[in-house]
Order: sequence, then structure tokens, then C-alpha cells
Amino acid sequence: TPSTRQNLGGVSGKASWHPGDRSHKFDGRKHTMLMLRALDEALDMWENGIKTDGFPLKESYWHVGEIYQNVRSHLTNYLNNEGFQKTECEKRWESHPAVKGIGLDRACRIPLKGMAEFSPINRGYHNSIRFHLKAAPNGYKPTAPYPAYKGIDVLPLFWKVPEGHIDVHAIAIASTYAAPGLDNSWIDDKDDENVEEAENSRRMLRKAATEPLTVLSRDTSESEPSKRELVISNEVIPGQGWVTTTSATGYCDGSPNAFDCKRPLGYNCLMSGHNDDRGTLQGDSLSGWLVVNVPDVKEGLIFAKIQWWDPRGGNSKTSKWTEYNNGVVYAEENGNNPRELKGQVIDWPKDFRLEVAINGKIVRIYTYEELIPYTKEVAYNEAFYPIIDDKRIATGDVELGLRIRSDTYDNPHHASFSLTHIYWA
Repeated sequence: TPSTRQNLGGVSGKASWHPGDRSHKFDGRKHTMLMLRALDEALDMWENGIKTDGFPLKESYWHVGEIYQNVRSHLTNYLNNEGFQKTECEKRWESHPAVKGIGLDRACRIPLKGMAEFSPINRGYHNSIRFHLKAAPNGYKPTAPYPAYKGIDVLPLFWKVPEGHIDVHAIAIASTYAAPGLDNSWIDDKDDENVEEAENSRRMLRKAATEPLTVLSRDTSESEPSKRELVISNEVIPGQGWVTTTSATGYCDGSPNAFDCKRPLGYNCLMSGHNDDRGTLQGDSLSGWLVVNVPDVKEGLIFAKIQWWDPRGGNSKTSKWTEYNNGVVYAEENGNNPRELKGQVIDWPKDFRLEVAINGKIVRIYTYEELIPYTKEVAYNEAFYPIIDDKRIATGDVELGLRIRSDTYDNPHHASFSLTHIYWA
């Protein structure tokens, strides 16, 4: 029995743009009819293929890799053809007061990859930003809440398919194959440079395993610098002040396999399988570095979707901190340098800075004046910020570091934002 009373009215948050399960079922059944029609056509094509080319059926009839590559290649060539008019994507970017001429519009013409904290998301947690984070020296990195329970739900007896009726779900899951794993090793196709190479992410994480670092004891003598005088190291070491706001536990890819999504302790609708979650990674000027392993960067372009207005007053990790990284200094650092939209949004401090590091080296520092124009949204809750656009310094497997800085110590928590998506090409 859950410790939290369950909501008899179902999932909360219903609104005109969240019409409820009946509307979703209706749309789902329309999509199902389309898929059944396509499957019927495919079976006819396979049958004719066997008659024409013999058994077993040739891969060209069912393996979509080559078709996918051809379609994307033709689309890319079409969009980039000299003299072709601007796409709607580019027109949308250029209508934005900040991005015109800045370069983000070129993202409309090249294949992008991404990772996000919103869910549902393709491959669930494996495509989240948290999955690609490098841990702090003490092992800390933001993690999702622990689920209230694991395993499949035992459905109510009255949901049982009546005798003599067709069990559609049983037909859908019937298979003689073993359950697939999540390693996606089949994706590691060297002939397709544009395939999402999931294996790269795991290799990156293994390479980036954190080495044990000695934490220096804090000197509380009078000679210790005050918080206003503290010199912050430029060593790109993951900090301990970033947190996640996600409530999406389990596997949340929006498919029937996501039955265990969103089961955090205290949730009032545990059996809903609800996948919708606007998770973020929150940080401020005391949080330290956020270090993300970004695999297979080809064009040198990395940009992010950021909620600049959230949070204010500190996140759950830094709200009571008064010093950068809570005053913790690592041995490596000591060798160099000791040590909501509905209402009025609190502005960033005028000395707000966003430092960007690539592979352990600071390569760009954005100022308040440079970033503020990007807070204007191209669509509802859609504001994008350039991180780096330089093939000379950002190609291959990239270790991306982000750090918020402000010397306004009256309230360092106002220099803050929430990171939701990272895109790259």
C-alpha cells in the first residue's frame, strides 16, 4: 500500500491542452489503423520479394538503414542547394531578435543530435543529460529520485480481457525472440557516420571515470579569505551544486515499455505510467562546473535550451550555501589558485557570466549583455543559447563544461538557470 494517498481522479494537471485519456485513445487508434495499413502493404511487398528473389527475404526489403540514409542525404542536398529559398526553420530563427546572423540558423540544414531532461525521450535515461554527466571527485552527480517500487503493475481484475475476446496486447508482445537489451550494439555501424552512436557514450563515460582526488581540509583561521575575496580556480572539475528536478524514475521513452516511468516516492498516481515530465538541471554561481560528455561532434556546433528565469533563491543543493562549491577545494585546484514566468522575473546580476570549457580548457565566456537577448523565446518556453560553434576546438568526443559566475555576493543564487536540452552537430 503506497504511503501517499492515491488520486482517485487520475493524473493531475489536466487542461484544455491536456485533454485526457479518451482523446489520446482516439488519436492512438487512428495511428494504429495507419500502422496496420502500412504493415499490410509491407507484408504484400515481402511476399512479392520472396517470389521475385527467393527465400530468405533479402535485407533490402526490410532493413531501412539505406533508405534512411538516402532520404536524409537527398533532403540535405535539397536544402543546401545553391539558390534554394530559406526554409521555414531558418525564417523562424531569423525572426528572433537575438539569433539573426548569429549562426544558429545553420542548425536547420544539418543533422542534429541531442540529449534532454524532458521526458518522454528516445531510449529513456540513456539519452538524458544526466547519463552523460561526469561525476565530481567525491562521486556526486545529480540523480533521479528512487522509485517507490519496481516491476510491472498487477492490473485490476475488471481489466481482464473477457473470455472469447481478442487480447490485442498478447498478440502485440508475442515473440520467439529474447527480450532485447539496451546496449544498442547493432547501431555501431561504421558505414553510417550520421547514426546515433550509443556505444560512443558508454566508451566516453568509461574514459572519463573520475580519478580519486584529495579534498583539502578547510582552514578556519583568520587568514582564510572571506567569501568576497575567494579566488576561484579555473580547473574544470565537476562541482557539487547542480541538482535535477526530474520526477521521471524508471524507463521513460513514451512506449509501452515505459510502464515503470514516474514512480517517485510520494507520487499520488503510481500506476498511471505517466511519462510527461519537464525535468531540468539547476545550477547557480555557487554550483561549480557542470561537465557533460558530448559524443561524436562533427560540425563543431553545440547549443542548449535553457530556462533563464528558473530557479531564483538557490536550488535544493545550494540554497544554504554561501561559498562557491560549498567551500570545498580539491588538491589539483590548490596548486594553481587557492581555492516563474507568470510573475515578475528576477533579473540576472549585471555581472552574470557563463563560462564554457572544452576538454578541460575555458574557451568562451558569455557576458550578461551577450546572453540577455537569447532569453526572448522563439516559441512558448523555447529559448536557445549558443554554446560553441568552432570545428577547430570542438570535434569528436567532447567534454563540455558549463559554469555560472557572478561576483555579486548579496544574493549569488540569482545568478542561476535551468538546463533542459543540449543539441550538437
